[in-house]
Amino acid sequence: MPDPFDLDLNIRLENARDPEILSSFEANLSVNNLREDLDSYLRTNSDALLHEICNKITQSKERINGRETPSNALINAVVLYILQKASEEQVTDVF
Repeated sequence: MPDPFDLDLNIRLENARDPEILSSFEANLSVNNLREDLDSYLRTNSDALLHEICNKITQSKERINGRETPSNALINAVVLYILQKASEEQVTDVF
């Protein structure tokens, strides 16, 4: 077995296409027009808009074990949407 920590390790990708996502995660982005805000942010890179997006994410709540937390489904949808639509530089900036 090759050493996975070897910096010269060459990994050959068997399948160069993106994995297929079988859920309709974009439906979760309809909360408070979040999809439109994400699209606007990806066009403008506005810090104010990014702050607004974060506020909308934290305002969407779900109850887990009696505690209110931000919606996991919405957070996952935002992450997947950004990874699909954004450039590599934008992804790094957002996260």
